[in-house]
Amino acid sequence: MDIILGINISGSPGTLPSINVSGEANETSTTPGDTDNYIDLNPDEDQKLDSCPTIRGLCKENLLVPMWRLELDTTDDDRYFRAILYVIALIYLFIGLSVITERLMTAVDVIVSKKKQIAVMISDGTIVYVTDRLWSETLANVTIVALGSSASEILLTIVEVYSNDFQVGSLGPSAIIGSAAYNLFIISAICMFAVPVDKAQKITKGRVFLVTAAWSVFAYIWLFIILFVISKGVIEIWEAVLTCLFFPGSVYTAYLADKNVEVGKCMGRQYCGSEEVTKESQGKSMESVTDSRVGNVEAKNSNLLLAAEQQRNEIALMISKLRETNPHLSLTAVAAMAKKQIMNKEPKSKAFYRAAKKINSWPQIMKETESCTAITEEEYDFNVTKVFFESDTYSAMEDAGMVRLMVLRKNGDINKVCRVDYYTEDGTAKNILNYAAARGSIIFKPLQTKAQINIALKSGNRIHEDEYFYVRLSNPKLRDIHENELVTDTRRASRRPSISSDSASVDFRHIPFQMPETDVSLYPPYVATVTLVDANHPGIFYFPNTTLIVEENCGDIPVKVCRAKGGKGRIKLPYHPVNGTAELGEDFKIFGSELIFENHEYEKNIMMRISNKERYLVRQYFYLALDEPEVAIHDLDDGDYRYIDIQLPTNTEYAFHFLALVWKLLAALVPPTTYCMGWASFFACLLELGILTAIIVDLASSLGCTIGVQDSFIGISFVAIGISLPETFSSKMAVFNEANADAAIGNVPACSAANIFVGLGIAWIMAATQQGIQGTELFVLSDHLASFAILFSILSFLAISVLFARRRQPIGGELGGPIVQRILTSLILITLWVVYLILSLLIVFCVIVIF
Repeated sequence: MDIILGINISGSPGTLPSINVSGEANETSTTPGDTDNYIDLNPDEDQKLDSCPTIRGLCKENLLVPMWRLELDTTDDDRYFRAILYVIALIYLFIGLSVITERLMTAVDVIVSKKKQIAVMISDGTIVYVTDRLWSETLANVTIVALGSSASEILLTIVEVYSNDFQVGSLGPSAIIGSAAYNLFIISAICMFAVPVDKAQKITKGRVFLVTAAWSVFAYIWLFIILFVISKGVIEIWEAVLTCLFFPGSVYTAYLADKNVEVGKCMGRQYCGSEEVTKESQGKSMESVTDSRVGNVEAKNSNLLLAAEQQRNEIALMISKLRETNPHLSLTAVAAMAKKQIMNKEPKSKAFYRAAKKINSWPQIMKETESCTAITEEEYDFNVTKVFFESDTYSAMEDAGMVRLMVLRKNGDINKVCRVDYYTEDGTAKNILNYAAARGSIIFKPLQTKAQINIALKSGNRIHEDEYFYVRLSNPKLRDIHENELVTDTRRASRRPSISSDSASVDFRHIPFQMPETDVSLYPPYVATVTLVDANHPGIFYFPNTTLIVEENCGDIPVKVCRAKGGKGRIKLPYHPVNGTAELGEDFKIFGSELIFENHEYEKNIMMRISNKERYLVRQYFYLALDEPEVAIHDLDDGDYRYIDIQLPTNTEYAFHFLALVWKLLAALVPPTTYCMGWASFFACLLELGILTAIIVDLASSLGCTIGVQDSFIGISFVAIGISLPETFSSKMAVFNEANADAAIGNVPACSAANIFVGLGIAWIMAATQQGIQGTELFVLSDHLASFAILFSILSFLAISVLFARRRQPIGGELGGPIVQRILTSLILITLWVVYLILSLLIVFCVIVIF
């Protein structure tokens, strides 16, 4: 069929062409300053279902940006020029949308990274706290992370409805479907090649992914049903409300899938998930019912304790490794670096990678996350005395004779006397051989908040790696100043859980549903790791500064050489110069050829003299090299001697930085994520995103008006790609830095479903309610939207089936695998997207009609 791209300019000078949805032009008398919409928002009954207008100029008044009206004598060249300006402005707005969304996802990552303390009682009756995430990974991914990732699309739809006087437009819904197609097809195809060669990444929670994928396909089928089957071309209030209610339904079923609970079996239970009580058990004794609810709590607490123990072991091993690779750092700095690296190794959510598309952003994101993952004091009872170590890691030279550990008490009644027991436990360091085992008690006197534990150390004559052992606190008790005996709260003690001191085994008694209150408890860290640094090692030698820049008139200068990781014995260290552009004798002179380090001497200087030839703008260089010491030292691999170079930004990165500078300044107005646990930043970002999306709606509609195409064309192509493009980089970064595919593509179906259920649901509730108040119905040009929905449902089902088929051997994962399978899968996904895009555009231009 022919598509007419010209404006009908017939009529008197005081009239403008008005376009109704049937595509027929009729003239209405308007004044030049009239701001009425050109499109007929209340079509006649025989026009409601026709969405194929054939005349260019579907223009309407904008919400924020004034319309650049087309004059009667506007030429095609003027149209093209205006279109180019609109495209440039939209691209710049997409950059701003990406920057603000990154800030939003930083707040989301802080919110979902928040942790809580769970009270558990060990075998001696002591209540200890173990750390767990406040948000489960699945619950976070299908709720706040999905909504944060989809905030732009959701706000785009809501703002469009408001700007259209509570009429449903086509830009927002088309952008939602186009964005979902891009994320599923293109991002999955790109991530397919980001996995290292011959490796595959699998989504670890396959059941959750399957459930969210099913909801994603259902969302678009439901969209087709309400648009084309139930009430064609009309959205009723109950349909909009039900659409919105499907979102909590999808969250609940994903939660059940994460807990490995079948929905059908859960219907007959009072509690589902981690606490299950069937109706059949209601007639049984409370004892048996309680036992049926203990199992999952037992497993959860046991896993938390084992995870805490494993993390302590990892920190101790990391300290030993970092001391070899960073000999110039102090023990305190190495311990802090070890904890930082252990934290960096933890799996990250999609929000983290969406907030830090560039690796240079990680330190700031990690800093904000760390500042809010700690448990705030407001969450705890200040009447409870908490006893804990000042630090969870301590380091000492093995020949120091003693290591001192500081124990603190906080909150509660400090006028009482507090006693807490402690005992040592072997790690790689062993009792008698490396340290003297200790078991005893420390007593806090009234008003005393600090106490010290001293552990004797033993030094041997053998060279060995750094070793570690543990010191554990237990059994805290309080007594009043006027009482002679220490007392502790033993209420309902027989019903508390018991965990043996051996972290590998957990033995639970009856577990109450709420931990009983107590006046004193242990608080993390209640286990300290003590690392013993080998004092018998002769040491390793290094330059603290690898680059030294001097003036040629500086004369004699010293070059420092340091000794670390041991200092025993008298060591001779040879050295020699290596010519570069500067030559020995002519440009510089080195004094001596070796350094003598005495026993426990850790610094020496190599003296050299620079020849002053008074040359202008001449820059030369040479090297100093350390040779093998005369005494054999511990052999380290070359890979252990490495330095981390700070990579300066490239010219391209500088260009993008200055291009986004305005948006970064706008993002700087957002409150820090430390306020209100990240929620203040979250809602401030939503406000800024709402303003940006309103401007995008105006410019996108103006672009369609200028080039003579419908908003659905702009939404499903240009706007959808512009909004989704930043998601591509974050997903690719997640593939590089994670061992599984969860953060890369795991929540793509959840975001797709959230767009429909929340984005269209809320927008339609607003519009249908307003139209109901006015006594009219909410009409929707359903032909295109229904066609988009059913087309995407079919293609997304094929794509998800392909991804799930890859989970089986020989591939073993949704992403990566052998090169042939990668290429084949990527071609399939890209082909599905191209087919979807071409068919959608043909539907928009009414070349083909599906419904």
